[in-house]
Amino acid sequence: MRRIPSLIGAVILLLIISTTCDSPLGIRSNSATGNKSLLASKGGGGGGGEVEVVGNNLSFPVIWADGVTKALRGTYLTEVFGGESFMKNDSTWYVQADPLNTWQAESYNPLTELNPEHVVVSTIDWGDNLEAKSWAFGSQVRVETVLYKKITNRPMTAYRMIIYDEAVSGLDEVWGTNGMKYMSREATVYSATARLVIQKLTKTRDDNTLSLSWDPATSRWIGDAMDPVVTSGVWNNLSGPANYSAEINVQGKVIYGYNWVTRRDGDGDGDYRITFVLEPEAPGITCNTLFDATTNILISEEEEEPETVLESESEPVSTGGVAEIDVSNNLTYIDVRLTANNGGGKGSGNSGGGKSGQGGGGRHH
Repeated sequence: MRRIPSLIGAVILLLIISTTCDSPLGIRSNSATGNKSLLASKGGGGGGGEVEVVGNNLSFPVIWADGVTKALRGTYLTEVFGGESFMKNDSTWYVQADPLNTWQAESYNPLTELNPEHVVVSTIDWGDNLEAKSWAFGSQVRVETVLYKKITNRPMTAYRMIIYDEAVSGLDEVWGTNGMKYMSREATVYSATARLVIQKLTKTRDDNTLSLSWDPATSRWIGDAMDPVVTSGVWNNLSGPANYSAEINVQGKVIYGYNWVTRRDGDGDGDYRITFVLEPEAPGITCNTLFDATTNILISEEEEEPETVLESESEPVSTGGVAEIDVSNNLTYIDVRLTANNGGGKGSGNSGGGKSGQGGGGRHH
């Protein structure tokens, strides 16, 4: 990668859009505005100075379904390119998380409308690492979930992104944009009422006598499940290893992410149910986001062959989890297996996710 010469300076492209346009959900919208983020600083190592911590730019549209927004870098439809870049496909691509590179895709708050509609999620995308294999107890497993909404009326503006090196994944992935925009018929959905719950099952996930029912009063499964080892809501707006959060990942999408340290937040090997639930009444927030009969689970094409165990020489069986939707309780879950040894799991779960707080290499739809 190279740095743009300082003589070029910052290139600013401003596109003026109409102040009155159809909303992406089929409602009339009077404005399309962006937010400016506050860049945090923290003590750096080595020289004892401060190192600026810079988040990722929004590259893919997002719908703030419950009216709660997250701070975004830059200004909507305005690019500032004065930082690190790389050449690929005869084009210059400007790197994410560089303080001198900013851009911002379109975002939309339906609750600014006079008669706002419920936002019905079209697709739920669980991280490929959970669907592909089991993990060894003691691993750090990245738990990621992305919600998508198909846009039936006016598409939303997105930025083209590309990865620097396709052979690199996880924490070391580098993505950038060349500033070209396109109109997307899909957006991610952010609900501020999301809660993550992880519980160990007292029977195996494939036991046909497994009996579980969701208790909305306590936000947990009752029956053949233990007390939650993790329960955390994004509305707390807390960072750190024990808190659930939503972030903009390196690809520029709003995702939900959690680094599950199984040795700390687990009870040995076995099957665990990971639940993503939209609470009807989170503190100070009313849920405007729904799963319904049309919502589906995205079945991702695996970048690697899923690890399997053999029941017989002719019958390979995947050890990964299979995600499900419970529409009546507005939740989705996936049952993940932790093994007593390296078996189907290995090392750290970061290969399926990303850098905590920065959004790393989990490659989603």
